[in-house]
Amino acid sequence: MNAEQRARLYALYQGVCTLCTGRQPKITDMSGTPEQIDQMLAEIKKLLHIDRTDAPLSFLEENYAEATARRKAKQDLEKLVEKRMARAEREYYDSLRLSLLDEMGGAETAATRRKLTDLVVKEGIALSASAFARARPVRADQLVGQEEAFSRLRSALCSPYPQHVLLYGGPGCGKTTAARLALDCAREQPEAPFLRSAPFVEVDGATLRYDPQGGVNPLIGSVHDPIYQGAGRELAGRGLPEPKLGLVTQAHGGVLFIDEIGEMDVRLQNMLLKVLEDKRVRFDSSYYDADNPAVPRYIRQLFAQGAPADFVLIGATTRSPEEISPALRSRCVEIFFADLDEQDLYRVARGAAERLNLRATAPALRYIAEHSLDGRECVRALAASQREGAVTLASVRGRVSAVEEPPAVGRTALLGVQGRTGAVRRLTAVLRPGTGRFTLNLAAGDMARDAVRNAVLAVERLGLSLGERDAAFNIEGGGNVDGPSMGLAAALVLLSALQERPLRQDVAVTGEIALDGAVLPVGGLLQKRVAAREAGFRRILQPRDGGYLPRDCVGVSTLQEAAEAAFADG
Repeated sequence: MNAEQRARLYALYQGVCTLCTGRQPKITDMSGTPEQIDQMLAEIKKLLHIDRTDAPLSFLEENYAEATARRKAKQDLEKLVEKRMARAEREYYDSLRLSLLDEMGGAETAATRRKLTDLVVKEGIALSASAFARARPVRADQLVGQEEAFSRLRSALCSPYPQHVLLYGGPGCGKTTAARLALDCAREQPEAPFLRSAPFVEVDGATLRYDPQGGVNPLIGSVHDPIYQGAGRELAGRGLPEPKLGLVTQAHGGVLFIDEIGEMDVRLQNMLLKVLEDKRVRFDSSYYDADNPAVPRYIRQLFAQGAPADFVLIGATTRSPEEISPALRSRCVEIFFADLDEQDLYRVARGAAERLNLRATAPALRYIAEHSLDGRECVRALAASQREGAVTLASVRGRVSAVEEPPAVGRTALLGVQGRTGAVRRLTAVLRPGTGRFTLNLAAGDMARDAVRNAVLAVERLGLSLGERDAAFNIEGGGNVDGPSMGLAAALVLLSALQERPLRQDVAVTGEIALDGAVLPVGGLLQKRVAAREAGFRRILQPRDGGYLPRDCVGVSTLQEAAEAAFADG
């Protein structure tokens, strides 16, 4: 064995001893005597488990390389196993910890208990009780002014085959209260199918929102998938979808009352119609696997059979019937609620005062009835004007929003729309010597000037000419009110100035005027009514061809009709 082979043998001997025993080799002398060479070869074969007596040096080196590779692979695998075991131990510990916390009453700590105490204390603090809840009629005989409508509503529900109902009427006339009382009556009737525990579920259609893609639908119901919307923790971990029941299922066996149903999204109305037909809600999800044994039985039943939704729909709206979906109207009994007059509102205020335990004088109640538009305003005025449990005329004055300006010549309130809200402006007209011309604020806009020109021509058709006088029109506060809807107001202030007849100042006006004096329809009536009521106007003049007319609105078709309603001596 030459010197190179002896060096290779000694290096192999050192590596094998270190790999297999973890100790330094016994032979440290590299002199390479025959005895040392035989001893090293025997030790190498023994440690590598080689039986061949004639194994060459290259064969021994290959076996050493293979053993080294196996040891390295084993070490790497052991590291992976250790990591996996450590992660499994952590997951098992977390699961065991949550399970123990559930058994012990949840993840309560001193900090969470302090927060709960603070929350309970806050829940016990209330600045005021709800006046509307306490003043609401609790018996049918306490419902004012709607005897006929309530009788029809009660007949629709107190039957072996109750009908869906649409209630028409202005705000604050008692539609919601009537629906509650009608269900109370139906619960007591043995022939009606309602149980005594029949639910009354109330929702506002104007504020009801949903996801058009079907992800979230509080009215109909939806499926919360385990990835994007997060089903319950125990379901999300297994990738199971969870159906969420909607209001239609909550109302099963009772009444679903949708206020302002005419404002509800059309697609949502169509979904509701489908539920009314099927009396059941169906669920679907690409995450649901009917063959998965881990699916809970209630989820399996919901996907297989759907959720029950057999209820009576009562929809309420301030819109006219023509503005409601024909498909919805065809499935419902239509009942119309009357506007409350001053005598009705007096009875409403008196009954509300009794239920609120308030001592209210008759003059105060008459004042509230005279200056309120509906029953809701009566209750609001009572709650705002009480002093030490009493309501007097002195406490009511100033608390009820009402315009009480004396009649004036050539001045009226003009209703318009700015952006998406209504606006009230004062319009005045004065006469001065001239040549029969008229002027208007430059900022008002060209369409406003056209409306004033039409008003002047319409007044001339009544035999009243400017002659040798000029008419100056002014919109107090300035601003752009561009639009034809100021035409009727302009005609009224010009008539007032020409005839020197005072106009009522508690009247707000909107409407386009034609050259022949006809009053034409205009847009934005709902926004204009809201603005006028908030400003305290008791009467609103509007075109007669404008759909539903609340109690405080007067529909007019001609300039003469408008003058009779607007002049103080009319």
